[in-house]
Amino acid sequence: MPVYAVAIGRRIGIYNTYAECLEQVKNYPNAKFKKFESSDDAIKFIEQFSNKSSQMCPAKSFIPEKEGMLQTFPIEKVSPSNTVVNALNKRVVTLEEKLNKFILSTNEMIESLKNKIRILEKRPLEQDTEEPGPSLKTKKVQLDSEEGDKTFTKDSRGFIIVYTDGACTNNGRDGAKAGIGVWFGHNNPLNVSAPVEGSPTNNNAEIQAACVAIRQARDAGISKLSVSTDSKFLINCITQWIHKWKKNNWQLSTGGPVKNKDRLVELDNAIQKMEAVEWNYVAGHAGIIGNEKADQLARLGAQRYKQNSSSVILPDDDD
Repeated sequence: MPVYAVAIGRRIGIYNTYAECLEQVKNYPNAKFKKFESSDDAIKFIEQFSNKSSQMCPAKSFIPEKEGMLQTFPIEKVSPSNTVVNALNKRVVTLEEKLNKFILSTNEMIESLKNKIRILEKRPLEQDTEEPGPSLKTKKVQLDSEEGDKTFTKDSRGFIIVYTDGACTNNGRDGAKAGIGVWFGHNNPLNVSAPVEGSPTNNNAEIQAACVAIRQARDAGISKLSVSTDSKFLINCITQWIHKWKKNNWQLSTGGPVKNKDRLVELDNAIQKMEAVEWNYVAGHAGIIGNEKADQLARLGAQRYKQNSSSVILPDDDD
């Protein structure tokens, strides 16, 4: 297949058709071009004549990338090292190096931020369901009070461990009864079994149980509390959703007000008065002693629930 070599013209190179060749040489001063049967001969022709012509434009000595062309003419064969093309190429390489360093630095910063977020959030939903966690050593501690010695379980980081649970029979139906359970340890005077205040629903009971546990701990002089619960709803509420609800004026993304808003506000306020509160998910009815005890206390509380009854454990609100 014949090709056309342009040694002197608007753009030096090899073209497949005469029409393409003509675009480069028509009305161009001292244009030089020729038809060849092979690209090798065409390249030799360009090398022979283009370097001898003062009309050559080295910055443009390449073939545009068009469909059907055999090859581009190598820039380095007609362009000295100080040409505009090489200068631009150096700038591109420099920018690429700077961009790669920026990307690497940014990725390292993102990973560092992710690690900090993991530490702050404690990643409660990804923890194993053992009691209270396989990687933490626990020990019994006593806090003195007017009521006598209180024995608690403390982990290696100084967090007191408490189990909370909510129970509700006929949840969402007429005749529903709900109660809360808070378990700090065997025969601990801070353990709580009580009916819920307000709407007898399981979610309401879970929220109130956690709130009571935190208040009990604070009143006992505890500043760091680890709350173990089998309610993913409760953990999601206080670690994820509540932040969006506050920004959205306590409105759901699907529209309508957030249920149990007042109870969640009480829980959030209680947390703010503590040095630290972490949330640990445990599987329900899996033989975990603390969870089983909290469940028993919650069921006993539900049995004492009476419609429109009030509880002395939580203050009245505007419901």
